[in-house]
Amino acid sequence: AAGGDLAALRSAGGAGRGPVAQRIRMGTALAECLAAAQWAGAGDATEFASALTRACRKRRVTVPKISPEELAGLRAALREFGAAWRPLPPGGVLRRSFTP
Repeated sequence: AAGGDLAALRSAGGAGRGPVAQRIRMGTALAECLAAAQWAGAGDATEFASALTRACRKRRVTVPKISPEELAGLRAALREFGAAWRPLPPGGVLRRSFTP
């Protein structure tokens, strides 16, 4: 992540307790929930929010606030990415730009 470094991960008393580590664990929880929903068939926003809450509590991080509209946008972006990724030949390259 831009601006993050290993020293930040070790801050606040040990590895994995600093603010960067918190964001990494929050992002991991979000990614896992999105992947699980994709494999199982996307449920509604309430089901997703419950799964995300459980995943974040397990990691002891704040649950990110994601509106149903933002969730729909994330899901659409993942579908578009998958549609571009699947036809690539082995060793192929997919270039994407992301804006924060």
